[in-house]
Amino acid sequence: MNECRKRLMLICLIAISFCGCEILINPEIKIQVNTILDFGDVGLGNQSDMDLTIFNIGDNPLIIYALVFQNYGVSTSATEFSISSGWSGQAVTISSGQSHILTIRFEPESGGSKSVELAIKHNATNELSPSLVNITGIGVVPIPQFQINPGSHDFGSVFIINSVDQNFIVSNPGTGDLVLSTITISGTHSSEFSIIAGGFWPRVVKC
Repeated sequence: MNECRKRLMLICLIAISFCGCEILINPEIKIQVNTILDFGDVGLGNQSDMDLTIFNIGDNPLIIYALVFQNYGVSTSATEFSISSGWSGQAVTISSGQSHILTIRFEPESGGSKSVELAIKHNATNELSPSLVNITGIGVVPIPQFQINPGSHDFGSVFIINSVDQNFIVSNPGTGDLVLSTITISGTHSSEFSIIAGGFWPRVVKC
């Protein structure tokens, strides 16, 4: 009877010791944004980059197998969104507690709202693969605006043979480059006025 009790106690001790072993959690994915990466307004001819960070919050290595752009919006070209860094086309392994940064680039080719879906294929167990990130942006057609300050100048009284200089500042508060092809002086006494600086044409005034 005592021998049976000893064997039972030994079995219990072994069971308790086994239950105390560390249990590893499978790889788990967490993406920096919830579901949308929004670039906002970006002018045509320009580009904008935004970072998308992928975290491994599990205990085992997280493997990113593939990144695929899909479900393009109606007016969205396949070349307007791209991954400029962080992805070479080969699988990426993210160790436990580590992260990996993808840089997404938006370079609109036409005006209007743009959208695409980024599918992230992985081996995580806490989220179905692929994880989806909606990416949006607006292509803005550049519109230059001409602004001159001040709007007029009074040179006052000037002695003959003497001269007086006054400055006009041309600016462009618009969203596109302003091209000044030429400037001319006209009027009854136009020959008595001249542009002595800043008169090389054509000239581009940046937005």
